[in-house]
Amino acid sequence: MLAVGLFEYGFLKQFVRLFDILGYYVSRGTVQAAAAELSGDRLFASGMRYEGRTLLPMLGEHRVSSVFLEPVSVGNFGAICFSWIVLREWGRPLRMMIRLIPVVAIFVFADARFGLSISLLSIAAFAFSRLTGRVLVAVMPFTLIVALAWIGYTWPDVAWDNTLRGRILLGGQFLSKLDWSDVFALVPNFAFTADSGYAYTLVKIGLAGFAGMWLLFAFAPARDEVSWRYRVFVAIYVTLLLVISNSIYSIKTAALLWYLVGALDAKERAPSLAPARPAPRASLRRPRLRPA
Repeated sequence: MLAVGLFEYGFLKQFVRLFDILGYYVSRGTVQAAAAELSGDRLFASGMRYEGRTLLPMLGEHRVSSVFLEPVSVGNFGAICFSWIVLREWGRPLRMMIRLIPVVAIFVFADARFGLSISLLSIAAFAFSRLTGRVLVAVMPFTLIVALAWIGYTWPDVAWDNTLRGRILLGGQFLSKLDWSDVFALVPNFAFTADSGYAYTLVKIGLAGFAGMWLLFAFAPARDEVSWRYRVFVAIYVTLLLVISNSIYSIKTAALLWYLVGALDAKERAPSLAPARPAPRASLRRPRLRPA
């Protein structure tokens, strides 16, 4: 990921010649051909941060997409990698920081603000996982849906911007425009809702379908403390990502995330992920010798 990203950042013209990113999105119907003709960089719409990047502004407006073709998935991928490294190296801080260096570099080049923020939250999620119950995990997304809808109803006409506050406002405004048939996905809704993951979820899956799947995830048995620890992070990752994007449904990163969740409940897994157990106490009795 980092190697391809460095090539893209240092040799952008050669990169877009080899990988026609905008042409790919035109072919799949995501971008109109007329709009693509006006683009001079041949990158996806979010490939440039014209208002100025947040992480190391001296790197310029270009947001590196690497193998994912758009930077949003880069941030999601980085968050998954960051959390997995922290999980595996829990209790070994020096080794953890060394292994996290390339992941942080990916965040910086992609200017992935959300990815970096949720990655830092993973440390807190692991630390307090024992205090996090299943009921709390179960109600997290529905609490956010109610809060966002209230924000949307309270400030329906306020202009939003591309900040965290603005994206939260936009997500609330999307939810406030849905009626009950949209909330339960009873009628087709082809309106653009990709910038609000919760609105997209409701119109495509419906409240009942989403609630059923989420409760299965929240109350499914966890193999041990390590498995539950990662599940708490995934709950925070999903509920917060749905506030600003529907990218949780992209197979580019979702497949990796759910694979890791399932791998932690497998019968056999890497010894480094096994919970620490006290060594058996040595017996003080002398062994009995059997007669020959």
